[in-house]
Amino acid sequence: MTKRRWGTTTKLARPSRLIAVLVLVLCYVAPVQLGSQSKQIGPAQESAAGSHARPPADTKGWSALPFGKGHRWLSSSNRAENAFVSGWTLTGLVLYTSGQPFNTTVDDPYYAGWAQLYPNYNVSNFSGASFHQSQYVRPDPVNNPYPAGDFYLPANLASAPANGQLGTGPQRISALRCPGLANENASILKYFSMGSDGQYKLSFRAEFYNLFNRHTWGINGCASPPYSHVGSPTFGMVTGVNSSPRTGQFAVRFTF
Repeated sequence: MTKRRWGTTTKLARPSRLIAVLVLVLCYVAPVQLGSQSKQIGPAQESAAGSHARPPADTKGWSALPFGKGHRWLSSSNRAENAFVSGWTLTGLVLYTSGQPFNTTVDDPYYAGWAQLYPNYNVSNFSGASFHQSQYVRPDPVNNPYPAGDFYLPANLASAPANGQLGTGPQRISALRCPGLANENASILKYFSMGSDGQYKLSFRAEFYNLFNRHTWGINGCASPPYSHVGSPTFGMVTGVNSSPRTGQFAVRFTF
């Protein structure tokens, strides 16, 4: 490019390398998840910390990979090599959330199945969830229906109030929370131009979901409903994996 100024001619040099651009979009969703709307016998209001779910962080980013002529790596490639290694775009979508409060309830002994009471909590010595996925054992309905290592929380954290009492705690408290969620997805895209003036396009796309093969567990009390009933043998029990494994797909498209 030539620029004239004060009767002289100045040539502006073209950058020898292009800078790879990374675009990052961060979406912080802040919904308010209220507690159960069903009628309960007990305190009129739940604690603010226990009845609100923490919002998730959802992030999406994409970047042109720095390969080929004008880029950091493989900049000395010949024409054929450059056509293959340059022009790739990588996109990632990740989601991270904290766990929702653990849902606990007590069946009313006078109207079992029709009404619930609030439990009494004992979390003074609670130091965290006791479940480790390496200890999970598939339940055997006959010989071992409730394996000892398949419980997310110990049952003594919540107890039923004495007959005639309503219970002192809300249905959920912030001190008892379910596991959070982490999920990563990625895709890679490349366009190949062909023909004398590039009128033909060949695109290749590969997509991967749950890239790091993370798993979430189904837990009694970590959905609304069902709740985890105090006194039940399945209180806080881990029922198994409820997430999908890592999957991938690819597609090729020719445009003419």
